[in-house]
Amino acid sequence: MITRISLLAFVLISSTTFSQILSFDEVKFELGDIDDLAPISREVHYKNTGDKELTIERVKTSCGCTTSQLEKKVLQPDETGTLTVTFNPAGKKGNQLKNITFFSNDMSEKNKAISFTANIIPVINLEPRRIEFKLDKSGTSYDKNEVKFVIENLGKEIITIQDIKCSNENFLVSILDDSKIEIGGKLEVTVSIKSGFIPNKYTSSNIIVNAKIGEKTATRSVRVVVRPIQVTQK
Repeated sequence: MITRISLLAFVLISSTTFSQILSFDEVKFELGDIDDLAPISREVHYKNTGDKELTIERVKTSCGCTTSQLEKKVLQPDETGTLTVTFNPAGKKGNQLKNITFFSNDMSEKNKAISFTANIIPVINLEPRRIEFKLDKSGTSYDKNEVKFVIENLGKEIITIQDIKCSNENFLVSILDDSKIEIGGKLEVTVSIKSGFIPNKYTSSNIIVNAKIGEKTATRSVRVVVRPIQVTQK
């Protein structure tokens, strides 16, 4: 009888939590409606609710648009810490869902994730975001001489285009209108290829648009691609 009681006591003690536990004040949060001009930050509080030392090995975000800064990696029982999450909405629009995963020595769940949502209302929009030139069958000329994309002002202030440039000098960029875009207005940009440029392999580059909206600045890009003629093997 004594042996059974002792065994029962051991089982009860063993089933009691004696470990490190990673807990959060919130596992989901909302950034609400935001524009696409500047990064936005939010603090998340975490705590060791166990009775042993907690070690956070690393924190991973679900995309490059989100970064995180961990205040402390080692927490004693009942100790708290702060994670600063920064989300960069540039170039995005609509509803977004991002995850942040903690990797720790929490024995109950070594990988714990929190998430946040945001609805991005763009101020500056580029369409299309990707343009392409193709060589014709002769391999000496292109299917088109130029391609246009549009910069649209969706915000509540005038947009001033400071410069538009491409790192590859074989892609030429020109603006047909004034560099200022009124509210609700559009600016058409023409992209062409430098005479004599005939690549023998897939070539791509980014056209960078730098703009100013009020006191804020924004950088957006359009991908330009050249596809060489495909030779069919016989």
